[in-house]
Amino acid sequence: MRVQVPPPALKKIVLFFISLFLLIGYILFTAMYNQSYYLEANQITENPSKFEGKRVKVSGVVFNLDKKGRDYKFFLSKDGKGVFVKFSGAVPDAFGDGVPVVVEGTYKNDTVFAKTILTKCPSKYESAQK
Repeated sequence: MRVQVPPPALKKIVLFFISLFLLIGYILFTAMYNQSYYLEANQITENPSKFEGKRVKVSGVVFNLDKKGRDYKFFLSKDGKGVFVKFSGAVPDAFGDGVPVVVEGTYKNDTVFAKTILTKCPSKYESAQK
């Protein structure tokens, strides 16, 4: 015995599955698009061509800070190796030379063009210095 589904109910079921398929596709697409590499500053120098044009998050310590208005240029270092960073905008209060930070942006031509800068928790590195 075969049960027949009335046409309006069948349309709702088909629309539900199409919507579900589109939602899953959207979630997967945005997850892949927002993917970025998380590296320490010395790791990016090991194979820079691998990261060319890609989104990266890089952690390290700020050195040679050069500030002109809201534009910042500095060297982000870990174990003596690192990468240059350019950033334009507001920075955290604790930001400065010798401060551990994480920058997020795009890596191009041996430079990270940062969109965000986060300083690591001051209590973590202040207690380590004492």
